[in-house]
Amino acid sequence: LIPILAAWFVVSIIVMIILKVIFTIAERIILFRVNTSHEIITQRNVAVGALQAVIYLSLGILLAEL
Repeated sequence: LIPILAAWFVVSIIVMIILKVIFTIAERIILFRVNTSHEIITQRNVAVGALQAVIYLSLGILLAEL
């Protein structure tokens, strides 16, 4: 039982790393030349945060289907 759980743990960590890498690439393509931390924190731009959430959720759904 322990080796099976360890294997699932390793796979889940790898999937989270892949999701973060794909999110970073997609965010740089979609939000080209936008300083997201400045927009969200300083200017309180909710639209940029919502767009980041949509990117993350859609990539998660796509990755879950694989």
